[in-house]
Amino acid sequence: MRKLKIIWVTLVATVALFFVLDNAAAYRPGGQKNTIPTTLAVTVGTSSAQAMAADTGRSALYMCNASSTATVFWTHNSFGAAAMNTAGSLPLPAQSCMYIDNTKDTDAINMIASAASTPVTIVYWD
Repeated sequence: MRKLKIIWVTLVATVALFFVLDNAAAYRPGGQKNTIPTTLAVTVGTSSAQAMAADTGRSALYMCNASSTATVFWTHNSFGAAAMNTAGSLPLPAQSCMYIDNTKDTDAINMIASAASTPVTIVYWD
C-alpha cells in the first residue's frame, strides 16, 4: 500500500509540474501572453543602416550576433545613426545575444558592425 501511495504522489506531482511548466511557457516575464515570434535574418555592414523597422505592436525583442569575431553596435532610430564605440550605440559582442522584454520601445533599430557582412538574428513578439 505504501508503494502505491508513493507512486500516486509522484504521478500527481509530475502532472502538476507539467501543468506549471506548460502555463509558464505560454507567458513571458511581465505576464504578457506569448504570441508566435517573427524572426529576421539581417546582414549588418560597416555603415549604419536600419536593421528593423518601427513596430507599434512590438512587446519584446531578442537580438543575436552570430559572428565569431565582429561586434555589432545598435541604437534606436530616434538617436540617429548607429556608431561604433559611441554614446547612444550599444554593443552586441561576437556570439552574444540580448533580450529586451516588456518593451514599450517601438522605434526602428539601426545597426553597424566592425566587419562587413556580419550575420544578426532578430526575433520579436507583437
